[in-house]
Amino acid sequence: MFIISCMTSKRQIIENRLLILTPLDKSRSAYKNVLECPLDYSFHKKHINKSQHEAGIKFRIAYEKTTRSTTPSYNLIRIDGSSHTDITQKKVEAIQDLIKIQQFLGKRQYYLAVRYCAEAYTIKIIATDMKVSRNRLSGSIKSMLNDLAGYYGL
Repeated sequence: MFIISCMTSKRQIIENRLLILTPLDKSRSAYKNVLECPLDYSFHKKHINKSQHEAGIKFRIAYEKTTRSTTPSYNLIRIDGSSHTDITQKKVEAIQDLIKIQQFLGKRQYYLAVRYCAEAYTIKIIATDMKVSRNRLSGSIKSMLNDLAGYYGL
């Protein structure tokens, strides 16, 4: 393991990864790479607050439910004894939720939510694509995350 920078008890940088020690419960903790997701990085740098971060993560989960390709199980017997739920029904519910979010946010903010939260593009890349300044775009992303947190009730 090649260490680029100094190592502390809470943070270490290894091979272009910023690893943060996050507690799982009282006795366990794990390292998390915050450079993988712009939401995690912005939250780590305190550019966004916890409710904005949670709203972005919830949006990403809903978006991934609609795009994730899954293989069907032909054995309908479930080990845990719960009732069988159809995968396509879950996708339809996630799509309906995304339609409600798009109506709530508007097309421009929904586009920002998809690019920033779900597809994990950085502000620099989105600003270049939209031909706006990074400062103006970061303000738009913060307001989008505020509206998204309002939609989820956070």
